Amino acid sequence: MTDLGRCDLIVHLDMKGAPPPCSYLVELMSHFAAWGATGVLIEWEDMLPFEGPLEVVRHPEAYTKEEVGRVLAAAKRSGLSVIPLVQTFGHLEFVLKHARFGSMREERDNYMDLCPESDGARALAFELVHQVAALHPGCPRLHIGCDEVFSLGTHALSRAKAASAGEARLFLDHAGAVMNECARLGIVPLLWHDMMARFDVDALRQVAKSRAEVVVWSYGLDVEDAVPAGMWSRFREAGLRVWGASAFKGASQPDAVWVPAARHVTNHQSWVARASQTSLQGVILTGWARFNHTAALCETLPAGLPSLALCMGVLRNGGYSDGLRRRVWAALGLPESLPLVPSAGELSGFHESGADPAFPGGAVFRVLAGLEGTRLQLARTMENRRLFCPPYTHRLSPPLWRRMGWHARSARAAVEAMRRQLTLAAVGVLTPAGLAEVLGAKFATLTQQAADVSRDMRGLLQQHSGLVGMHDVGAGRAAAPQDDDHDDDDEDEEEEDDDVVDGLARSGAGPRAGAGRPGVGTADEDEDEDADVDPANGSAGGWRGGSAGGRAAEAPDASPRAVLAAVVGKASGLGLRSRRAASLPGSASSESFEAQHLMLDPRWFLLGARAVVPPRQSSGFAEQSSASGASSADDTSAPSAFGTVPLGGGTLAGQAPGGLVEGAALGGANSDLPSMD
Repeated sequence: MTDLGRCDLIVHLDMKGAPPPCSYLVELMSHFAAWGATGVLIEWEDMLPFEGPLEVVRHPEAYTKEEVGRVLAAAKRSGLSVIPLVQTFGHLEFVLKHARFGSMREERDNYMDLCPESDGARALAFELVHQVAALHPGCPRLHIGCDEVFSLGTHALSRAKAASAGEARLFLDHAGAVMNECARLGIVPLLWHDMMARFDVDALRQVAKSRAEVVVWSYGLDVEDAVPAGMWSRFREAGLRVWGASAFKGASQPDAVWVPAARHVTNHQSWVARASQTSLQGVILTGWARFNHTAALCETLPAGLPSLALCMGVLRNGGYSDGLRRRVWAALGLPESLPLVPSAGELSGFHESGADPAFPGGAVFRVLAGLEGTRLQLARTMENRRLFCPPYTHRLSPPLWRRMGWHARSARAAVEAMRRQLTLAAVGVLTPAGLAEVLGAKFATLTQQAADVSRDMRGLLQQHSGLVGMHDVGAGRAAAPQDDDHDDDDEDEEEEDDDVVDGLARSGAGPRAGAGRPGVGTADEDEDEDADVDPANGSAGGWRGGSAGGRAAEAPDASPRAVLAAVVGKASGLGLRSRRAASLPGSASSESFEAQHLMLDPRWFLLGARAVVPPRQSSGFAEQSSASGASSADDTSAPSAFGTVPLGGGTLAGQAPGGLVEGAALGGANSDLPSMD
């Protein structure tokens, strides 16, 4: 019923977070028109130069009257209408947070909603409308908000009225008065639909009489998910003029870096379907800067512009196709290979290409692409920490911890490099205050997360510097230093991390998915080789060691637990794992190494530089001896099926005849395995 190829498409600009410089807004107007927009809806919030009784709500960096005039003139030159939006009921935080207006709140400690029955409430709403209208001379429409008045009816005065007249009357008496004031000024009022979604037809007719137009907002994958049953038919029966409101950014996560374009494209396809059934005045493509006045910063405006252009194309063309994406990407100067749902590697590759897109703020967009790629990689590292590190698991894996620490430090270096890049790219796109918030909200958060992971991995490696064993992790025992302050224990690590950060940041280098040191893989890849361990008996190949061929030379107790304790106490910090789980002999229960929570490398059945050697077929290889030096004074030995195996610093003393002890040259402090340093 609605031809979206011909109806009004309005771009929503939200000034609640990181409001751009006036010059950037002016530059954008011609691009909006070129992408298919017919107007802009500007939610100025506290960025207008309010005067008189409203002067207190004006932001310190509010636009001047001259700057507002420049924006309006640029829109007019581009053939765009301008609809100002000012909240007059709910989401009035930018006014009610001030003590002067505190008595008008629905709840004393909640400055979101205006109590419509409080003294001065209606006068405040009228003053907001008058001053905004005065700054937009000749504007045909004005959006008065009125959405999500969550606490309506909480104040004693409004609660009493709701009890006597009903909540619909409580809402409509205030909203209706504001709508009538707009009509008196010759302006058509717009308001959000949600507070009226379940009103009956008679109540809705009162809205229609005021010439108000209702904006139905729905930002999910399916428009109908936000619409109660029968709403469309009730609106139609009441004679309401209806707009749709989609979202091109800011409606997925309250603190996102990257705009999930695929989600927003799906939202617009759903609006195309709804428009085929309902008569719409047009569609407002919203781009939220914050979920509310006090919330974190959503995606920046430059980050959302490709999504905006593509979503507008979806509406104008009646649906999405990959050909449409390629055409839009080409017009914006984006690589055709950049998909709607890019991977960490694709984002990092686009960032490192150095090719800025052709739209205003394209350099900022490219830096944020790199930041999102790094965020995804770091998120994977943090998930690996949950999956493979204490206290979430009792299985220890130092090699993985080393890799995770390296990835975390690399991420920190990459974020620092991109911080410097954004500082240059943001000139003329973000104000100094906006840039500071982006750096604090988006960049500093990742830097802190990377530092936390790096510190945790270092702590785990220091704590479990001996043989890898699940028994090392006791119930309730902290797996790593938990102090949030970077105290003296972390100073060395911080200095080392800073060296990495400075070195990579100066070169502009950073991690890319699939790149890094040789041998660095994902956690899944690293753990696959343990997949065939049988949890029932703790073995992979069913191998069991023979009976003890002696006793520990200096150990008073040669029981399996005592031998294992000696092994754990003396082994070097190698971080090894094994498919095989060997039984210690001499025990009535024949407890296996796996039952004792010992995990060893599949290449070596070694304990530090000394091995408990599993029986195996003759390999034909010559014997290998340890290169780790002579035995130290505190050397001890452990029994094996093949004789005495030293646990100290000497060469191997026992082997199966004709067999091979692989990796015997590995030795504790002299090991060449990668470390956290």
